Amino acid sequence: MKQVIGRDADGSPSHILEDNGFMQVSRKYDPDHDGYIDSLVHAEDFLAVRLGDEVASLVRQINNLIKENHQLRVERDRWQKACGF
Repeated sequence: MKQVIGRDADGSPSHILEDNGFMQVSRKYDPDHDGYIDSLVHAEDFLAVRLGDEVASLVRQINNLIKENHQLRVERDRWQKACGF
């Protein structure tokens, strides 16, 4: 994965961060190797992808609340039984 981490006064890339899964390397922009980097399509540029991420986050929150609610009910029942209610 490559990403631009620095741009010059013209807005052109000047430094690249390259991550090969083993190590990260910061280096100067080389048009012969990195010329395509400004043409890449980013998933977060699409509304449907952002909305999908938000829906997935909401589903995780709902599931966490369902789990927490269940745990609180079990704990409440345990306390009520212990107190003789």
